[in-house]
Amino acid sequence: MYTFFLRIIIFAIGASTVGCSPYVEPRQHVNTDRVAPTEVTNGMRRHNLGNFSIALPKSMQQVQLTTTDSSAWEFQDQSVTVHIEQGLYVPTAEKHDELNYRSLHRTIDGETCDIASFLVRKPDLLSEPAKKTCVIGRFSESQRVGDPVFISICFSTTDMESRAMEMLDSVVFVR
Repeated sequence: MYTFFLRIIIFAIGASTVGCSPYVEPRQHVNTDRVAPTEVTNGMRRHNLGNFSIALPKSMQQVQLTTTDSSAWEFQDQSVTVHIEQGLYVPTAEKHDELNYRSLHRTIDGETCDIASFLVRKPDLLSEPAKKTCVIGRFSESQRVGDPVFISICFSTTDMESRAMEMLDSVVFVR
C-alpha cells in the first residue's frame, strides 16, 4: 500500500524524491497503533490520529504502514483509499500535469488547507488502477497542526468527489 502512495506522489503530483539531510539519520517508523474509532453520523466513523481526527466511512479498514520521517495511516474499502501522512517532507498540492486538475484553498477547523482534485493521467501505474480520481489536501505547519498533514483520497468514480470533500471537511485538530 505504501507503493500506492509513492506512485500517487511521483506520477500524480510530479514531486521528486525527497531525501533526508545528510546530517540527519532517517528514522524508521512503523505505525502499529490501531486507531480507536468513534461513531459519527451518516455511515461515518471518526478516527483519532494523534493531534487530529477525521471521519471516514464505516466500511473502511485500516492498513498497517511502514514509513520513514513521518507518521502515516491508510484506510481503504472496495471503492476508496485514504492515505494520510504527517511529517516534514509531505508533498504539496501544487499544480501538476494531470487531467481535470482543479485547486482551491479552504479553511477547515480554523486551518488553511490547499486542496486539489484530478484524474490520474497514467492509472495503469497505480497499485489500484480503478481508483484514479483523487482529491488531496495539505494543511501547512502551524501551532495546532504541528508538522504538515497531507491527505490523499482516491476513488473509483467521479461522483464520489463530494464525499471526499466531506472527509476533508471533517478534519478536527485537538490542540
